Amino acid sequence: MKNLMTSVSGVRGIVGDSLTPETITKYVHAFAYPLAGDKIVVGGDPRVSQAFIRPLVKAVLIASGCQVIDIGITPTPTVQLAVETLHAAGGIAITASHNPVQWNGLKFIGGDGLFLPEKAVKALFQRADRRQHHYAN
Repeated sequence: MKNLMTSVSGVRGIVGDSLTPETITKYVHAFAYPLAGDKIVVGGDPRVSQAFIRPLVKAVLIASGCQVIDIGITPTPTVQLAVETLHAAGGIAITASHNPVQWNGLKFIGGDGLFLPEKAVKALFQRADRRQHHYAN
């Protein structure tokens, strides 16, 4: 298994190798943890793996108590704009940007429509490593 790539904008990896349903669930739970009850925008590029990743991301957000606004297949800047325009608490863009088609990833967006600040990303990664999350009642 290759290593999952992590950066200030999120995580990315080869689908089925370093980017698995378990990995996706872990990071989405960590993102959602402080946002329970809030609106989260979800969208992403048209990679084939989007067909299973987007429903998984949405399910984890809902299980965490978030309200999901799914804007479908769309570029990352549109997800960012939607977060700001719809007054959402954050967003997740499902994309691996310039990486080959077998890759995909999650870019985490704050309530201001920008990628999370470095300190917030570090806290998200720490929550993911501790598997810190909760489920909605």
